[in-house]
Amino acid sequence: MPETALVWLRNDLRTADNPALMAALATDRPVTALYIHETDSTLRARGAASRWWLHHSLRALATDLAALGVRLETAEGEAEPTLLGAVSDHDAR
Repeated sequence: MPETALVWLRNDLRTADNPALMAALATDRPVTALYIHETDSTLRARGAASRWWLHHSLRALATDLAALGVRLETAEGEAEPTLLGAVSDHDAR
């Protein structure tokens, strides 16, 4: 199985004019996008309006990414171990 190009999406949920996504799509590898719902206790919790916006933004993003042949995965946890786990799971480099 070929290595996956893994794109970690944090605050920039755009598909247009997204340098990391464009670089990944320019490779010959399958591309997976990852959004991590961070649970770090030092981060400020999201309010109801922010959670509503994020939910709908991620749904729209998944549709836009699918049109590009990219699958959106979401995970929950502390960013670093969650991202490292995804890199390992996808054999990403």
